[in-house]
Amino acid sequence: MSRFIRVFRPIEPLIRLATDWTGFPSFGVRFPCKYELIWAAPAQVDLRIRHENQFRGRHPGRTKRVVVPGEWDKQTVSLELKDLSEIERLKFIGLKERICENRPWEATDTYKERIATLAVKGSVDGIDSEAKLKKRFESLDLLIQAVKNRGTLKTRQELDPRHFREKGGVPIMINRHGDLILGRGGTHRFFICCILGVPLMPFSLIAIHPEANREFGKIIERSRQLYLAFCERCH
Repeated sequence: MSRFIRVFRPIEPLIRLATDWTGFPSFGVRFPCKYELIWAAPAQVDLRIRHENQFRGRHPGRTKRVVVPGEWDKQTVSLELKDLSEIERLKFIGLKERICENRPWEATDTYKERIATLAVKGSVDGIDSEAKLKKRFESLDLLIQAVKNRGTLKTRQELDPRHFREKGGVPIMINRHGDLILGRGGTHRFFICCILGVPLMPFSLIAIHPEANREFGKIIERSRQLYLAFCERCH
């Protein structure tokens, strides 16, 4: 597997470029790219794509192309606390209690729920022991502190220059109106940035509706301006 990864990394940009070009008819020369880095304020994102088990048709996050036509962008839910799934709600409340009240993880409902699930199923999120689960929560503490220190998340390439674009970052989608939609995954990172009130964070573009062609340029320019303003505050 490691040999496959070493071989695949150099050719992935070529593969992605071939699929990225399919956006040229709708977007012209400045077409969107899969896993493109988009800087945006967490407060700008108030929609989330539906879970795959609630989704009709092919989930946009599963396609190789970044420009995805269809009605997928209408299958969203609000990121209001009342509209989150039970697991997401526990994550958000647990993070808020940890960040704002300095409550021990063991006293939060999200920790108790993970422990209970581990006891019943034998594993949770690929973790098969309480010791490993504790390390997972300790890593969240490190992430929280890192975001506090820097004022935002690091990009994937800042974490490791070998990363391709923002692949593995917090996934974002753009609907036909230019609204940002949170994809599946990355909720801990997104919630941490929301609770800490950071002015911007890096997102990984995984899908955009072709009818957003008039809005994409504005989104890219806003992304650039946000990042420049952040850099000026840091120096």
